Amino acid sequence: MKLTFSPIRSDKPLDMARKATALIVNGEIHDFGDIPPLCTVPLEDRGVDWLAADPYRDKRGKLHLRIVLPYAADAAPEQLDPKPITISRDGRVRLPGR
Repeated sequence: MKLTFSPIRSDKPLDMARKATALIVNGEIHDFGDIPPLCTVPLEDRGVDWLAADPYRDKRGKLHLRIVLPYAADAAPEQLDPKPITISRDGRVRLPGR
């Protein structure tokens, strides 16, 4: 699972964990196991406000998600220009600058 980020100034919390093909975001489970390789699912079909682009799965089966990354007024540089991360294990996702 590869996460890229779109930073946005907001005080909203964002807590994420991975469990198999799902992301648990602020306590809600969102399963992406239904996306087959080489397919994109329209963002509107997911009904979440933390995705910044259509989720897709590449030819190797890796899921790609663009996440809205809220940052505070005193944000760390890693939050303003976050690098993509790859998550290969279940557990809590360490978000840039946190």
